[in-house]
Amino acid sequence: MRKIIRFITDVILGMMALYLVVLYVPRGFQTVPYEVLSGSMKPVFHVRSMVYVRKTEPSELQTGDVITFYLTEDTIVTHRILEKNAETQSFQTKGDANENADGGAVPYSAVIGKVVFQIPFLGYIYGYLSGGVGLMIVGGGLIFL
Repeated sequence: MRKIIRFITDVILGMMALYLVVLYVPRGFQTVPYEVLSGSMKPVFHVRSMVYVRKTEPSELQTGDVITFYLTEDTIVTHRILEKNAETQSFQTKGDANENADGGAVPYSAVIGKVVFQIPFLGYIYGYLSGGVGLMIVGGGLIFL
């Protein structure tokens, strides 16, 4: 019985440690994870992947870089830079899977940063653990420990 309890405890601790490492350790390196919610960047980023975005000065960004930016106050988008216009301080972007470029220019001020790496499909776990059931499991695991 002790072996079973120890195994369950180790699994819970391992999952919690992995969760913390994947989602919070990158923040110490000024890199923030975002969940991919649409297929506009397929095949590079699949739906439910996590992209890790590092704050980057817009002047350092180049055509071909993948950036994350605010489309509106509540909507964050990750697309590739097609054109950089230093004069108007804006970018023209496009999702790799989209036929047309995005409708408007992205001002430098809307840019969050450049995507530096991704973990495919991690968003499924993140979404589950961030929801009500996941929070109950994590809370229950803490109480169990």
